[in-house]
Amino acid sequence: MQFHKTHFSLWDDGNKRIIAYFDGSCLHGGLVDRLKGIVSLYEISIKLNIPFKINFTSPFLLNDYLTISPIFLASECDLKWAPTSTKIINAIDITDNRLEYDIASSAQKHLACYSNMDYVNNKSIWKNHFYTLFSPTKKLNDELDAYNELNYDLAFHTRFTSLL
Repeated sequence: MQFHKTHFSLWDDGNKRIIAYFDGSCLHGGLVDRLKGIVSLYEISIKLNIPFKINFTSPFLLNDYLTISPIFLASECDLKWAPTSTKIINAIDITDNRLEYDIASSAQKHLACYSNMDYVNNKSIWKNHFYTLFSPTKKLNDELDAYNELNYDLAFHTRFTSLL
């Protein structure tokens, strides 16, 4: 993250931006927790009609496994902070609806959000949001195809938090 002393014209258009940060600044939990946070922030951005971006650089580049749709990938310009226009929202392990309220009520334009919780209670919406935001890389698709040939009907997810 870069913190700049001046107010950038990027934020002068009167519009808020939600940026999901996974940059190593705090402990986010494991990959699934991070994906929950991203999908939930995207859902909030839709509800509040606020543009949404993703910055996922730690502990690995998410684009190595899941391609972030270009319209949701934070650019270097999106990541510039200014004291008068940036609000850091840490919603790690926050289970109530405070995150949506904090975003909606913020006067700042650049909302740097850290979240790892799942606020989307509809599996169909969650799945649609996930596939809107991401697509598997060729490397991941090749691995998944290898398992598809074996006709597995079982899936599980392990918890190893930040060991990535």
